[in-house]
Amino acid sequence: MKKLTSEQIKKIKNLYRKGKSLNYIANFLKLSKSTVYYYVRKTFGRKIKQVKFNKELKEEFGEILGVFVGDGSFIFDKKYYGYIIQFTLGLNEMAYAKKLCHMIEKVFGKKCYVLIRKNYNTIIVRIKSKRIYEILREYVDWKIGKKTYTIHFKEEKVRDERLLKGILRGLIASDGSIYVPKRKLTYSTVSKKLIKQLSSFYSQIGIENKIYKIKPRKNNEHMIYTIDLYGNEKIRKLINFIGKINNEQKERKIKLILDAPVI
Repeated sequence: MKKLTSEQIKKIKNLYRKGKSLNYIANFLKLSKSTVYYYVRKTFGRKIKQVKFNKELKEEFGEILGVFVGDGSFIFDKKYYGYIIQFTLGLNEMAYAKKLCHMIEKVFGKKCYVLIRKNYNTIIVRIKSKRIYEILREYVDWKIGKKTYTIHFKEEKVRDERLLKGILRGLIASDGSIYVPKRKLTYSTVSKKLIKQLSSFYSQIGIENKIYKIKPRKNNEHMIYTIDLYGNEKIRKLINFIGKINNEQKERKIKLILDAPVI
């Protein structure tokens, strides 16, 4: 690391005392963020909260994994050398966004941010951490640039029952669809490996299932793979295993199905 002049160090300290962020200071003084952080930490002590992965919170961690597989993405910010993990939810899912943030803070000891993007009808839950990215990579695999089509769990890492409960809850909370009139719970994906794993997960808890293929309408589109769970019995068996879904809108729809007379 290049040694800074006393004047540069003074500017860093003054800007930091005024409440400016490390990113702002680095950009304003045309320095790397790591250099700015070195001098801030040297003067003011550690300010960036370190990740403390609580492996005992298996269901919460599993749910985070499930939501990441369904609605998550990863960005490497070249400008500030930052690892950004984000979850994209619907604009009407603010309650779940807050719950997801709470889970992330419990599991990793790091706060995340909720961004509202009305123009895109979405809510972004975002956290910046290389360590959390590395942890996700230990349990989930995908090809860079082709996450949607290649995402899947590392099977040797997700055999724990409590972890599986959270994973299934997260998958349904993110990409699951519930159709009350047809008493149907559907999960669809373009990842062939993921749908095969979901089929296996269902089989493990005694739910018979079948994978269906929906052929693309255009040449540039991908095959869609889907599993439908019809009727009270199968859906009840799933809910009895995973517990209450934290996504309140989907939970209400499932309750309508389960409370209806068995046919």
